[in-house]
Amino acid sequence: MLFIGLNACNSSEPVPIRMNRDQCDYCKMRISNAQFGAELITSKGRVFKFDDLFCLFGFRADNQGTRISAMYVHDYLGKNELIKVEDCTYLKGGKIVSPMGGNIAAFRTRSDAQKYIQLLEASETKWTGLNP
Repeated sequence: MLFIGLNACNSSEPVPIRMNRDQCDYCKMRISNAQFGAELITSKGRVFKFDDLFCLFGFRADNQGTRISAMYVHDYLGKNELIKVEDCTYLKGGKIVSPMGGNIAAFRTRSDAQKYIQLLEASETKWTGLNP
């Protein structure tokens, strides 16, 4: 029983972001837009939630010694679903307007992102193209 409890503390599984209830761990604003939320889980299992990738990047810059187990981002198409950051295709710039001005939208698939490139007048990139 103790082993199960200790193992649960070190999980790298995402914890759902509660819209309009959870607060961004970087800018302290309430997370209210399911298109742009993000999450970072440390190697010790601590979960940090963000309202924009801009906040996640700022948190990482301010906490460079933090060992990261996993990072997740919301799919721009909604549903409050968290997806591993390296598994997404991203659009940036153009008409994308995110809560803290990061202006980056994540899509579960490249084909989903392709459908929005012209509509949002944005450019396509992968996580490695964003990761500061």
